[in-house]
Amino acid sequence: MRAIFRVVDGELRFVIDGEQHIVRAGSEIIAEPGTVHALQNGHPRLMQFRAAQLLAMDTLRGALILLLLALERGGKPAAFVSPA
Repeated sequence: MRAIFRVVDGELRFVIDGEQHIVRAGSEIIAEPGTVHALQNGHPRLMQFRAAQLLAMDTLRGALILLLLALERGGKPAAFVSPA
């Protein structure tokens, strides 16, 4: 899954596959699936960020199928494990 990190306040030091990026408030960075990534506060003061993961289309299609099957069973979903 793609991971999106949006810095709300402060500065984020982000490393993707060994390459360092500085992301400041109001900006965002995306980590593509399969990349090695890490983050840390890039400044001595507090930093705030938001993170979200976007489902790939195949995963989204699979989730939709699971939802439809659950609705067919009267709304009782099967266990769903988010793919890595």
